[in-house]
Amino acid sequence: MKIALIALLYNGVWAASVLGGAEGLSWPGAASGVVLLGIVAAMRGGVDRRWLLLILGAGLFGFAADGALAAAGVLEFTGAQGAWPLPLWMPALWATFAGCIPVIFRFLEGRLALSAVIAGVAGPVTYAGAARLGAVEPMDTLAVALVALEWAIFLPLAVAWAFGRPARGAQPAAR
Repeated sequence: MKIALIALLYNGVWAASVLGGAEGLSWPGAASGVVLLGIVAAMRGGVDRRWLLLILGAGLFGFAADGALAAAGVLEFTGAQGAWPLPLWMPALWATFAGCIPVIFRFLEGRLALSAVIAGVAGPVTYAGAARLGAVEPMDTLAVALVALEWAIFLPLAVAWAFGRPARGAQPAAR
């Protein structure tokens, strides 16, 4: 029940991010992401340093990876402003996704190759969905391949971090 609820709510955050992004707005996705992370924190029994680092690291990874693809002209996001060609809703979405990993993706614990395959397929599919809704320009073959690669790298790293041993002296997170 908990997995289905968080997966459903994450899809709502994705929709708010993408539909808002298509209109040049970052706040709908970012705000709904914060609410979802609060719900996940409550379900997990609180917030711990490892989980916060997972969320922060994912946001930074997404900012760097998608930002580099956008700067290179491989991806083009609607509503990107300023010198960096990546709207703020995108790294917020990466961060929210990562915060949900300990709840939704427990079945991937210890299955890093499987997580790479799933992410390598699902990543480009979600970007294609965002393109159909107008948040990102349609992707060519190179963009699909690079998005698949970034996700095939990211998810195994995030899963390993999410389910890895806690730092020495730290209490394991409630699951």
